[in-house]
Amino acid sequence: KELSNFDEYQAFEEVKEDGQQILGTRFVLTEKPDGRIKARFVTKGFQEQFIHPSDSPTSSRETIKIFLAIAANENWPVESSDVRSAFLQSDNIDREVFVQPPPERSKPGIIWKLVKPCYGLDDASRKWFLSFKSTLLDLGMKQSKRESCLFYYHKDG
Repeated sequence: KELSNFDEYQAFEEVKEDGQQILGTRFVLTEKPDGRIKARFVTKGFQEQFIHPSDSPTSSRETIKIFLAIAANENWPVESSDVRSAFLQSDNIDREVFVQPPPERSKPGIIWKLVKPCYGLDDASRKWFLSFKSTLLDLGMKQSKRESCLFYYHKDG
C-alpha cells in the first residue's frame, strides 16, 4: 500500500545512477491500536550533507484550549482528521534528492529522484505546512499573526 501511494502521487522519478549522493531508505513498521501493522517508507535524511530549513509550526496548548473553549461556548462541533500520505500530497520539493529504491522495486543502475517530500527528510514537515498554508490562503482564510498555524475565516470578509 505504501509504495502504491508513491506511485499514485508521482513522488519519484527513476533515474540512472551517475555518482549522485544517494540516501538510504527503509521501512518503519508501526502497530495501530486495532492491531494492524502499518509500513511507512522513509528516507535516511540524516545522511544528507547539507542542512535544510526544517521549521514547521505547531499549535500551542493555549491556542488549543482557547479554541476548544470558544467551540464549546458556541456549540460548534469539533472534529479531527488525518491526511493520508500527507507529505506525498505536498508541493514538489525544490532540490534534488536521490534515494535507494526499496528492494522490491530495485533495478540495476537505477535510483529514485524524489519529486515529493518523503518521511525522513528534515524539511518534509515544513514543505507539507507551506503547501497546506497556501491552500488555506487560496480558499480565503487568514493566518493569525500571533499563532502561525492558526487560520480563520470571516464570513463577511
